[in-house]
This record gives sequence, structure tokens and C-alpha cells, in this order.
Amino acid sequence: MLRQRGSLLFMAIMLTGLLSLLVLSQMQLILLHIKAVNQVIDRHKTLAELEQAAQRLLLRDRADCVQRGDDPNVSIARLKRQDGCLYHEQARSYRYRMEDLGVIPCLYSVVKGKKFGSHHWRLTIAAASGQLLQLRFAKTAAYLPCERHVESGIKTGILSWRSLG
Repeated sequence: MLRQRGSLLFMAIMLTGLLSLLVLSQMQLILLHIKAVNQVIDRHKTLAELEQAAQRLLLRDRADCVQRGDDPNVSIARLKRQDGCLYHEQARSYRYRMEDLGVIPCLYSVVKGKKFGSHHWRLTIAAASGQLLQLRFAKTAAYLPCERHVESGIKTGILSWRSLG
């Protein structure tokens, strides 16, 4: 009878230990999930801040920092090497590259019934965390005839974007 109580006590201790390990592992998984969710929230917040900074940069005349257009990935690599202009906003600072891609005659826009050409630009902006936002946008320019005979109409403003990091 004494042996049965000892084995019963041993089994109870083993089950309690096993349940404790399961509870601890689930708590660790919950903490990892909370950490992952917080990282996603931080990325979304940084992306929203990058969007706001990019909108302000697009409204400003930044002629002192306009460069000739490169491959989009080269522009990103240069920003990662800290090669770009600084933009300070409130307590944050960003690095950016504004690239002049030139006038593209076969992409036109219509404003108030009048046909205009489109001048294309690319803005790549990086936060201190390393997250990047790249925008391609167009402004109206003098109309130039298309030599390929295939014209396409576009709206001015932001044409495309991508977020990295």
C-alpha cells in the first residue's frame, strides 16, 4: 500500500511538471506572437511616417538635391550606404534621393482639355530603421509628339510605389 502511494505521488508530480512545461511553452509562444505583432505595427507606423515625409518632399522644390536617374535598385543601394540628402522633420531625420527621369513623350496627360507631356521623377526615402519607400511620380511638361506612334494617357501624381525593409 505504501508503494502505491509513492508511485501515485510520483505520477502526480510528473503530470504537474509536464503541465507546467506546456503552460510555459505556450506563454513563450504568446510572447513571441506579441513581439511579432508589435514589429508589424512599428513597420506600418514607419511606413505611414515615410509616406507623410515623401508627400512633403514632393510639395517642396528640392532643386539642390535632384540627381540624374539611375536604376531603382542602385538608388536604394546608395541610400543604404548613407549616400543621399538629409531631410529633417520634427524629431526624425530621413535620407532621400530625388531623381529626374526626364520627359517621356509617349505618356501624356490631359488637364482641362489640353494635352501635356509628362516629366517623370523618382523619390527614394529611407528611415533611420532602414525601411525604404520608393515613389515614381509625374508632373506635366510641354507636349512632345510620340515617335513610336503609341501614346498612352496617364494621370499626373504618384504613378507607382514600393516599400522595402
